[in-house]
Order: sequence, then structure tokens, then C-alpha cells
Amino acid sequence: MSSRIYRVRVTSEADKWLADVDGLPEAHTFADNLSALDGAVREVIALVEDLPDGAEDELELVYDLELSGADLEDAMERLRLEQRRVWHQAEALEQHLTVLRRAVHTTEAHRLGRDAA
Repeated sequence: MSSRIYRVRVTSEADKWLADVDGLPEAHTFADNLSALDGAVREVIALVEDLPDGAEDELELVYDLELSGADLEDAMERLRLEQRRVWHQAEALEQHLTVLRRAVHTTEAHRLGRDAA
């Protein structure tokens, strides 16, 4: 795999993030959030460059956010909302992990008690 670094220009329009890959005129995409945009950018580069399956995970990307004025304020608010969403997801995952740990502990304790009998 080549060690090429792809520079990606990111702008915001309405409620979408837009991305153009420098040097690849056919490589542009959009998404609702930056996390999804990263996946879309990797996919479009892999398609345009005809890379083997799975190569998109190894791509080295540099993002340039091109925002100003009202676009910047809007983008910052969307980033704050995205951050809150991710925090809530992390909290929910932590709660699920706690429940799973308790279940494993209870199951192990029950099994050990049964084995000792």
C-alpha cells in the first residue's frame, strides 16, 4: 500500500458536511456528521483509486475545515450536538458493560458454588 497522504477539504452547507479530495476531481461526498463523513471519504477514495477491499481503513487523511462566519457558528453547534450524542452513546455502552460484568460475575459465582457442592 502506498504511503500517500490525502488532503480533504471540508465545508458545511445547510445541515450537511461536504468533502472534496485534493488531486482527485471525482472524489467528493457528503454526510450528516463528521464521523460518517470520514467513512464516506475513505470509501470514495477507495473507489476512485480502485484500491483493494479493506484498504480504506489504512488511508492517511488530513482534513482542512473551510468554515467562516455563520457557517462556522452553525458547524460549531452541530459539533456540540454530535459530541453530546457520542457522550450519551458512551454512557449507554458503559451501562451495558456494567450489566454484562454483573451477569458474568453472578454466573461465575453460581457455577463455582455448584462445582463445590
